[in-house]
Amino acid sequence: MKLMDLTVKGFVDEVAASSPAPGGGSVSALAAALAAALVSMVGSLTLRKLDLRGVRHTGDAATQAQMACTDLQSSEAGGTVQRNGARTQQPDIEADMTLAVEIAGDLRRHFERLVDEDAAAFDAVMAAYRLPRSTSEERESRSAAIQEALKEACRVPSEVAKGAVEVLRLSDLVAREGVQSALSDAAVACLAADAALHGAYLNVLMNLGSIKDQAFVTAMREEMAKAVRSGEAIRDQVMGLVHKALKYHETGPAGDMGQGPGWTGAWA
Repeated sequence: MKLMDLTVKGFVDEVAASSPAPGGGSVSALAAALAAALVSMVGSLTLRKLDLRGVRHTGDAATQAQMACTDLQSSEAGGTVQRNGARTQQPDIEADMTLAVEIAGDLRRHFERLVDEDAAAFDAVMAAYRLPRSTSEERESRSAAIQEALKEACRVPSEVAKGAVEVLRLSDLVAREGVQSALSDAAVACLAADAALHGAYLNVLMNLGSIKDQAFVTAMREEMAKAVRSGEAIRDQVMGLVHKALKYHETGPAGDMGQGPGWTGAWA
């Protein structure tokens, strides 16, 4: 039985059952897949809006949003605009959204595979612990099998964590350049990816505690710490942008209840 072939209710019921798998690892992978799916949705909605309006390569929405909000990691695509006497990168929204949808789709499919791989990795660890240990040869073989299974049980969530950072980067892109009526969806993508990142990170730490290969442990700890630092920085930037944009939309530039910045009305 593949977990990803279950209905949503079936998956939830499977997680709620008394068996230890699927557990936090598979749930983290699913959260990452859902985050990637939301990025795809926001990107696709933006492309559809461009099609409906006959707009191509304008960058206007993103430019105005960046003037109102913190300037985050900007896309390398597009031309430049003049702002306050300085040359500033102007995104190519159509190209950026097309790329975001493509990358998010690949990541979503990757995470969907990891949902089942995580459960399989846990089952392999349990199977290794159940190996016979009556003789010294059996004990040695069992110990080696356990160590290999634990490393695989680290690899899967580490892939979730690293992929989640990429989804966070994409959530930044669609929050800045995407259709603003879906800004909260971009924010949920960010938060779901953040949850996936930290859930996967904790699963890695749990398994590292039983691994004897210190070189592997050190390398994995460093890799995961780097992923968490990067992910948290992106999350804070995205959510800062989102909260500032929503607050501005609620109060308007003069502090009264108003329409908010011009890009909100233009892209709602």
